[in-house]
Amino acid sequence: MKARTVSARGVRFVVAGVTGGAGTTTVAALLSVALDGRFGMPPSITDHTGGFLATRVNTTNPDTTRWVDDMGAHAEELDWQPGIYPVIVTSVDQEAGDNALFILQSLAISPSAASNEADGPAGARGVIIVNSTSPRRLPDPEVSRLAKTAPGATIIGLPWDAALSTPMAINRNKTAPVTMNAIAQVLGAFSL
Repeated sequence: MKARTVSARGVRFVVAGVTGGAGTTTVAALLSVALDGRFGMPPSITDHTGGFLATRVNTTNPDTTRWVDDMGAHAEELDWQPGIYPVIVTSVDQEAGDNALFILQSLAISPSAASNEADGPAGARGVIIVNSTSPRRLPDPEVSRLAKTAPGATIIGLPWDAALSTPMAINRNKTAPVTMNAIAQVLGAFSL
């Protein structure tokens, strides 16, 4: 389940989770909404899981140089390539967080990454999102723990947001500012 290769001018976010239910579809939809807001044109989306990504996004544009792929719980299959921006989604769980960190570190030392060092997005090789799927589980302690384990890694907490708890299209105006700020951090990590 490899993501498609992208031309040097294209941008493809590949969102993959370390476990089922980590929130890849929600994160992919949030990235789509953020890219639409940033560039004034929605990206093309691909749901490799056969899930509900299309229902979470109001519009998509099949003729664009920006894509968002939802790979579901297949983070272990990620392979860094030029133009691919890996976003690894994990739950607020130490074992899942460690798995996400292992995958991120594997991307940073992969032969693809080493041979294409100059082609990367601002030197970033991926982002980990610690996604809270419950109002009782804050991502901050896990984000702090992972940041101490891997200084320099981009690890972003995504707190639970009531506006995301339904399988409907994401409404940017109803989404908590902290949610869109976290997704803006993802874009910033890749200099977008």
